[in-house]
Amino acid sequence: MENNFKIDHIFISTWHPRYDEIAGDELEYRDLVTLTYREIHEKGTISRETFIRILNWKSPRVKGIVRLNEFSIYEKGISAAYSAEENEKLETLIRLHGIGTPVGSTILHFIYPNSFPIIDVRTSETLYYAGRIKSKLTDLSHYPSFRSEILKIAKENPSFSLREIDRALFARYNQMLCMAIKKTYPFISQKQTLPLESRGKRRIRLMEKNEPVEVEKQEKDEAKSILEEIIREGARKMLQAAIEQEVAEYISSLSDKKDERGRRTVVRNGFLPERSILTGIGPITVKQPR
Repeated sequence: MENNFKIDHIFISTWHPRYDEIAGDELEYRDLVTLTYREIHEKGTISRETFIRILNWKSPRVKGIVRLNEFSIYEKGISAAYSAEENEKLETLIRLHGIGTPVGSTILHFIYPNSFPIIDVRTSETLYYAGRIKSKLTDLSHYPSFRSEILKIAKENPSFSLREIDRALFARYNQMLCMAIKKTYPFISQKQTLPLESRGKRRIRLMEKNEPVEVEKQEKDEAKSILEEIIREGARKMLQAAIEQEVAEYISSLSDKKDERGRRTVVRNGFLPERSILTGIGPITVKQPR
């Protein structure tokens, strides 16, 4: 991916509006900030409904990991984090079952939207490629440096909120991902047509063997076939990248979970056999990480 771009006022003002091109969660974000503020100041914690909405906003799959039937434990844990010292708040949250650093930092962000940024695979990688942090990892040990750098960016650009900085980093990552895919698979972005002169010669050659109407039909069919192939292959690469990104983020969110020997309990283990996913442009074959 592209390295050493500058994160400044121009960067943020350019990229944070583009976040809305890839996500439509801003209204829910604002509602959650208001709701969390009210609940945390009224009772020192958040309700089960708000907790679920935060999980849905950040990472819906985490709902299948946390123990919602034991929400009182999370309610007390969030209250303990709210009362804890600043440098102990996140560690207090990730002691809760199923809560990794990305989700824990999200909960803290909704409680403290001006001082606790959300750490995420995408925003962390963008900072890394900009040369602002030394690691792309999103576990607890790397949160302090991530947070410090985001707060530094906010101080350098006081007209922007942490949320706007987050939106800019997220949108820039999406663009970097698309560029990386196009670089790796250039045929996706290149026009799959012959140069004008070659197409003209080819058309003459075809017309020597076919009627003009048949030539037109053959050319259109071939163009359609090539276009469909480009779209299908592009969709497959994008879908594969999205699947692997989601798995990477999920594993990263649980990177702090270790067994009694200190080994991580959730790790990658290759791929499952290829399978087809039915889409609007036909079946697409992908490999699912495990």
